[in-house]
Amino acid sequence: MTSSVLGKEGWRWLAAGGAALLLAAFSMAYLDRPSAYWARDLPPAFVAFCERLTQLGNSAWYLVPLALAIPLIHFAHGRSADHARKLRLGWLFWAAIFLFLAIAGSGLLTDLLKVVCGRARPVLLLRMGDFGWHPPGLTAKLQSFPSGHANTITAAAVALGMLAPRLRTALIAMAALVLLSRIVVGEHYPSDLVAGVAVACATTFPLRAAFARRGLVFRRSEDGGLSPQKLAD
Repeated sequence: MTSSVLGKEGWRWLAAGGAALLLAAFSMAYLDRPSAYWARDLPPAFVAFCERLTQLGNSAWYLVPLALAIPLIHFAHGRSADHARKLRLGWLFWAAIFLFLAIAGSGLLTDLLKVVCGRARPVLLLRMGDFGWHPPGLTAKLQSFPSGHANTITAAAVALGMLAPRLRTALIAMAALVLLSRIVVGEHYPSDLVAGVAVACATTFPLRAAFARRGLVFRRSEDGGLSPQKLAD
């Protein structure tokens, strides 16, 4: 009964969620405190580099251009008389909406969880030994879990990788560097990053499936996988 309700894909999501919870719990027990002390003693030049790198996790860098591009693409699509160009613009329009929803949707959920969890950031551990949870987290120093920057860069990398599979490896590598930078600059623990990544994946993958069901941007192949539509579809 349970197997038929969840289905193969449901079991995969359940397994992934369980793995994320176990990894976050392991990190809280063994990695979080050491990571904060490790980051505190890093060379200033490396920290300064990571302070620039970590800005790639700021959602404004993605959401503002997308919010401006979507209506422009829609306008160009409506004005185009060339069929092939119209197809390309139509795909691009929905692809931009997919990216916007992936980043904004997971970001909103992350912001809510930050307040609900109220976890103290590493700076409070270093200053006063506070490694606790103080819900509701109404100040920035009590909004460590999940990491918003980790969520944003993961949602952006995963969504872009879905649209352009050839770039997937480079996007994942870039996201990994940004995740590391959040520890280096003293803003997050590893478990915060795990949670941010998990939220991004838990929203972006179902969003892709929803788009595919409506015949937008993605298509389902014979083996059940999802891939970007060809413009001839």
